[in-house]
Amino acid sequence: MYASDLKTVVGHVYPGVGFVVIGTDPSTADCIPEVVSSRDVHGEKSHLVPCPSDYVVVPRVVGLYVPTAMGQLSSVGLSPQPVPAFSRTIDASEVIAVTPPPGSLVPARTVVTVTYSLGSDR
Repeated sequence: MYASDLKTVVGHVYPGVGFVVIGTDPSTADCIPEVVSSRDVHGEKSHLVPCPSDYVVVPRVVGLYVPTAMGQLSSVGLSPQPVPAFSRTIDASEVIAVTPPPGSLVPARTVVTVTYSLGSDR
């Protein structure tokens, strides 16, 4: 189908925002919440990832095993980033610390650094 009033539009597709015309600031575009699906032994699950304009509380995950901590952070709409570190006192694969700290109120999709133990270096 053709029409005389059509024009060529150039832009980019941003996660959570969609198509944004070149020359427009993506932060001014309306956010589209994302739905993320995952599958485990209990079946398929979906959860909503809120827009960055929404705020969430960083959950307490220190002492949990890395996969559990990463799942909890992701499920509230945060973006966990694992960082390994040696520890003589913390078992391997346990979370040592998170930044920003637990209980902090941060924008959704904030990157949360998850420092976890590799065990002792000896």
